[in-house]
Amino acid sequence: MNRMTLEMEKLHAIANGDDFKKRYLKIKNYHKNHFPEYLKEKWLHLRMYKRKDGFAVDYRLLKRTAKMIGAHYAGTRA
Repeated sequence: MNRMTLEMEKLHAIANGDDFKKRYLKIKNYHKNHFPEYLKEKWLHLRMYKRKDGFAVDYRLLKRTAKMIGAHYAGTRA
């Protein structure tokens, strides 16, 4: 969730009299729990290929995908 989306959610919550923190956590947990399985598999396969064959992998793609999955630390070292 980027900063602009977060600000829009805050304004929406204030306008409707909602508790922003509950609304934010609900949205965050929804995305975390409903993340497409194929992206998790793709990330894991890229990690295995990097470890096994040693070819170049786009580290930014790995880190961003891992963060979307919900990883707290998205290290790319094999």
